[in-house]
Amino acid sequence: DVSCNEISHIPLQIGDMSSLRCLNLRRNYLIELPVEISRLQLYRLDFANNRIARIPTVFRKMETLEQLILDHNPLSSPPAH
Repeated sequence: DVSCNEISHIPLQIGDMSSLRCLNLRRNYLIELPVEISRLQLYRLDFANNRIARIPTVFRKMETLEQLILDHNPLSSPPAH
């Protein structure tokens, strides 16, 4: 849980955290999500209340993802199915 920490970017090494299953990035200052997150076997990804305008299309391949929480972001288009 790294919510509410005024984080503006996520290190690319996040993709190396193979045991991570739930990632809470809520209420930060993120403007983009690294594609490396898609390598994780997450079941929950929460990046609500950030500044994300676009979700990487590779996130569609996250087969274990059950919950994607993205409210209160300036998304330019809905996430692709």
